[in-house]
Amino acid sequence: MQPLRPTGFWSYTTDDDRVSGGRLSQLRRLLADELKLKVGRTPVYTFQDVAAIPPGKDWEREIDAALEQASFCIPIITPGFCTANGAQRRSTASARSCGDGAETI
Repeated sequence: MQPLRPTGFWSYTTDDDRVSGGRLSQLRRLLADELKLKVGRTPVYTFQDVAAIPPGKDWEREIDAALEQASFCIPIITPGFCTANGAQRRSTASARSCGDGAETI
């Protein structure tokens, strides 16, 4: 079996990102860059819905596909996340089964 390439799933609320002036999105990019330095030449991709899903696509299908491909998941747990409308809770619950042998960080 081939090892999974480093592919992350960034789970958060878009409201938290908006209120923080985009700092959660910036943190995702910084983390991906740092991980790339740690693993060497292999690029590290971290899925974030607003950056990866074009308008008009089936959001749930894209989320499910990203979770399936992820080798690690990073839920950003905030008060807003905990009270969000179920989409984040669903993606966090799905993170338990993301990718084959994936880690939740």
